[in-house]
Amino acid sequence: MPEQDDPYQVNVHQRGALAPIFLATALRFLYRVRPRNFPPRDLIMLDNTLSQLEQLVGELLQKNQQLTERNVQLDAELAQAKDENESLQLSLMEQEEKNAGTNARIQALIERASGTVSA
Repeated sequence: MPEQDDPYQVNVHQRGALAPIFLATALRFLYRVRPRNFPPRDLIMLDNTLSQLEQLVGELLQKNQQLTERNVQLDAELAQAKDENESLQLSLMEQEEKNAGTNARIQALIERASGTVSA
């Protein structure tokens, strides 16, 4: 990622770029709003909270990756289904043309046979 003057400016098009920025921003916020003298119990709670936050960010990134892969798979399946649909429509049109030709020949035979019987 190129250097930026503003540390809060993020290139959102880079995959996974938001997680480290989000985590760093959360840590900065927690650092700035902390009381000056943390009791030891509060430090443990903060550490646990940060661990949970890191775990959740990791899970979100993993889920995002899975969803991205599934999206790519579904896009490929959709493209294949569209191709198959187009092919089936063309086959149907060809079959309809053949049926129309056969129908016209049968109709001509019926008219010819009807003309012979009445004559």
